[in-house]
Amino acid sequence: MKNILKKSTVFIAVSMLLSAQAIAKPSSTIELIEYPGADNTQAWSINSKGEVASTSAVSFIYDRKSGGITEIDNPIGYESLSIFATTESGDKVGSAIDSNTGRTVGIFISKKGVVDAFEHPDSAGFTQPRAVNSSGIISGFYSDQATGNFYGFLFERKNNAFTTIVESAFTISQGINGSGQTVGSAVFLANNPCNPGAPFERFAWVRSQDGNVAYFNIEGFRTSARGIASNGTIVGFYFDSEGPKGFKIPMPDTQCAIISLEEDQRINIPDALGTYPQYISDNGKIIVGQIIKEDLNLAGFVKSK
Repeated sequence: MKNILKKSTVFIAVSMLLSAQAIAKPSSTIELIEYPGADNTQAWSINSKGEVASTSAVSFIYDRKSGGITEIDNPIGYESLSIFATTESGDKVGSAIDSNTGRTVGIFISKKGVVDAFEHPDSAGFTQPRAVNSSGIISGFYSDQATGNFYGFLFERKNNAFTTIVESAFTISQGINGSGQTVGSAVFLANNPCNPGAPFERFAWVRSQDGNVAYFNIEGFRTSARGIASNGTIVGFYFDSEGPKGFKIPMPDTQCAIISLEEDQRINIPDALGTYPQYISDNGKIIVGQIIKEDLNLAGFVKSK
């Protein structure tokens, strides 16, 4: 890996949004992350050291303390690396395309740079990890070769063991906290768990460590959960008539919940056309994700109290 950006370049993007946010909500700050020269940047997660896993023209780590960016090169034999999470020790998790087979596989890069590729055994050619918890359990989703659908999975590297979770037409499994509670989204074309007669519905969901799954949406809109803190606080986004909006809520207490938001549960970044929260720190104090800018391109954001 190599450092490719001076910290003063990052601080220009950060200070522009801080001044607007100070007027709207003085108790929090927002940093924008934009890879130099690229139209779109996406921030996915952060560790306690302030290292933000991000993707753009390349995958990179943004260091909030130094303001520097460290680019992550494609592993030998792989293309289109996307890093979605970095652990406290510096291990990284994501996906890449195998140059020989064209299959999208999971990628684990240790803090020493050792690369381990893996696939769900039932994959039709797509396996993508999205998050990893403090116990090393990886959450993600894959294309199922028997059905053509996308299902969620949990993967324990120590045992090389996969658990398939939340089977739907299109499931994304993402956030996972230290207790093993997992969140994501699911699209049902049949076997709808909350409305059997509905031909198409998209729910957010939260799965307990023992496997129980509760589905919910925000105010009746299409909803995706993406991050979960240690106390069960969930972040994600929903789509109303104006576009994507962020939310931050406590864990639902019913199986199929329609949740009405309080004002302080809405996450809408000032001047953004849309907000996609993707992660909440285990202590619940930092939220990471993407916004749609006025030019319709994406920028990463870090929102902290």
